[in-house]
Amino acid sequence: MEKPPPTFTNYSLLCRVPSEDDKLYYWANFKTIVPLLDPVMAKFALTKVISWQHFNKIKWRARDQSNVSSGSSAPLGGSNNHWSVADLEKIFTRYLNDRTYHDYIWNGATGPLPKPPVNPRGYPFHYMTVVLGNIAPIKASASVDWYNRETDFRFQIPYYFGQFSKTSVQANMMVEFCFKNDWMAEADMDDLVRRFATPVHAVEVHKRRGIRTGAFVHTFERTRADRPEDIHLWMRLL
Repeated sequence: MEKPPPTFTNYSLLCRVPSEDDKLYYWANFKTIVPLLDPVMAKFALTKVISWQHFNKIKWRARDQSNVSSGSSAPLGGSNNHWSVADLEKIFTRYLNDRTYHDYIWNGATGPLPKPPVNPRGYPFHYMTVVLGNIAPIKASASVDWYNRETDFRFQIPYYFGQFSKTSVQANMMVEFCFKNDWMAEADMDDLVRRFATPVHAVEVHKRRGIRTGAFVHTFERTRADRPEDIHLWMRLL
């Protein structure tokens, strides 16, 4: 008999941080959640931490009162093959200590940026960080990148382009979890996610069961924006 396809449980945390400095992708904040993730990551034969960070070269064009920009990837050494505090600290401190561009976005500023970038390649910008875990080893594939691999666990900090959302909660940061079902009890998943709520400033936590392959693309915010007819599939956890 053919094995049925796996199902997933996803959690979306809508967060309202008080300032840019409270964003989770800064090391001072991320290191506070490492003890929560440690027991989970210890279960996996394969772990990956992938952070997409960019450099933005930005110039003020006075004639039309606007900025022009070009971007390039900030090299972080690729995917890490193990979960360690030392590697995590490198990821979140190598470039992100220069917060000039992030502060500019947070403040809704206009005009020239207040100071030049620390790095000659431009102002660093955090796009997304993803933590992956799988109980069995997985071989690298030339045809499927790690982000699009199906894994037992996924934790991600996407960049929220709608960080000044007009929704009722006015979320300015999102945190997402994806668990492949059957390796961790549902009550334990719920408990883990609830313990994240305070350190990440969550104001709402939503949960969706029974998602099929590709679960990581199913987030509460994407459902609300793109498939509102499916919003009833999400339950409120907090």
